[in-house]
Amino acid sequence: MKNLINNFYLTILIIFSIFISTISWKFIKINFGGVDIVGEYSINKHHALNDPLRYLIFILIPTSTYCLYSIFFKKRYFNFENIKFQNVNAIKNFDKLFILCLIIISFLLLEFFSISFPLNQIDIFHEGQKLSAPFKSIIDGKLWSGSIVTTGIINETLGIKFIWNILGQQSIGAMRYLHLIYILAFKTSLIVLTYFISKNTSFHENFRLLFFLIISFISINLIDYKLSSGSFFSYRDLPIIICLISFLKYFENSTKLYYPLIIISFLSVFTFFWSIDRAIVINLLIFLMIIHILI
Repeated sequence: MKNLINNFYLTILIIFSIFISTISWKFIKINFGGVDIVGEYSINKHHALNDPLRYLIFILIPTSTYCLYSIFFKKRYFNFENIKFQNVNAIKNFDKLFILCLIIISFLLLEFFSISFPLNQIDIFHEGQKLSAPFKSIIDGKLWSGSIVTTGIINETLGIKFIWNILGQQSIGAMRYLHLIYILAFKTSLIVLTYFISKNTSFHENFRLLFFLIISFISINLIDYKLSSGSFFSYRDLPIIICLISFLKYFENSTKLYYPLIIISFLSVFTFFWSIDRAIVINLLIFLMIIHILI
């Protein structure tokens, strides 16, 4: 009964903290300053760091509420010895979950081969920038000089040059086809991540399958194949998902598996060439992983 009351109070506090986070969202603003470039940000006087700062605070308030309540009221201090994944070798009956994972991935492949190819007019700002860098690189054989790199050299230059060489033509359609492949890979990685999370839960088998289905359905619908739409996720998050999958795989059997750590180490450097902002996120995750492993 006491635990039920404590959980009730904790739920109320977290709901209230989320309400506070929501209310404070519009009050979190960074001074835009003077910028000569005319665009949506300058017209609306919206600083580019507003949204990351808002998101960080939105997450920190409920998280801090939970941690403080657990420490000061429930007297539940952190015991890192208890923070570990279940031993997969001791867990049975994951065949159904694995088969369900394969079925969903098969449907993703069917979805990919049934989509209509994007025929919209070219987006001069985004697609034009991505086309100019690889085209100039083909002309002068250089990667960095004379081109503006807004995210990463692989995402904007090397990847498109590669697909042009594979298909044997330099076209807008080839670039869009590559982005569709990126989205397929990202959707598949989300399913694999959900699979690893689901099989390490303590749910009953049927609830585990239901949990996997619900999370998978929500995840793959947060991004679509409409390249001009603003999805909640971006294919540029692909290295982050792979990093999380590798971390989960390592903790399933940390005494025998070392290749997940090799993958994580590779992503630490590779992602800077893929997308700089995602590289910052990955290296922050790796820093937290190192702390956890050392403890």
